[in-house]
Amino acid sequence: MLRPPRSKGRFQGDATTLSNPYADTDGYRRRRRYAVYAAMATILITGIVAAVKGGKKNGKSGGSAPLKAPKDAYKLLSEYDLPELKAKIKLMEHTTSGMPILTVVPEDASQDAVFGMSFRTLLSDHSGIAYVVQKCIQDGSENYPVKDPFNQLDRGSLRTHMESFVEKDRTGFIYASRNQVDFRNGVRVYLDGIFKPNFIKDGFNWIYRQEAWRLIPVGKTDIGLAG
Repeated sequence: MLRPPRSKGRFQGDATTLSNPYADTDGYRRRRRYAVYAAMATILITGIVAAVKGGKKNGKSGGSAPLKAPKDAYKLLSEYDLPELKAKIKLMEHTTSGMPILTVVPEDASQDAVFGMSFRTLLSDHSGIAYVVQKCIQDGSENYPVKDPFNQLDRGSLRTHMESFVEKDRTGFIYASRNQVDFRNGVRVYLDGIFKPNFIKDGFNWIYRQEAWRLIPVGKTDIGLAG
């Protein structure tokens, strides 16, 4: 027995349409959805491009702003070329504090940007006060009032070298990075910790008490806490 032919008007979509009662046979809703997504993506990309161009126009490329100092902040003492390193050397003096500053600018701009600051810390005894102060500096500052901002910086930075150290006659801080934005941010954290530490302010005495523990031998087997 022959079956009657199926009417062409019953269903004109594909088999997958049967599982979706909201689908239409001509794909109108699908095309409209894709058009909405494409419009949203276009608006988003246009906004990003406009923001980037606006930042460059205003002298900003995102991230930290360039480190700038007043023109009269430093006095140039000497300047000469160093062929061995293919670099230009400048010796300057900070006009306010008299601190000497040495800059080395290589011809190859792809090298690390390095910041280093060193202080004379001549000691009269073996109490370890220079090391205690160095640790207190790393326990928060005015603009970075968090526990151990140096460690936080170390976790998320692109630095190639980061160190603070204490020797017999000096205390030093070093930061290096090949990314200019990361380098400026690291220098800001270091300078704020060095010149604006929290441990010298009222209400932050606990920082010094926390770091200034010193154990000494008592007798042959015991250890005591120094006063």
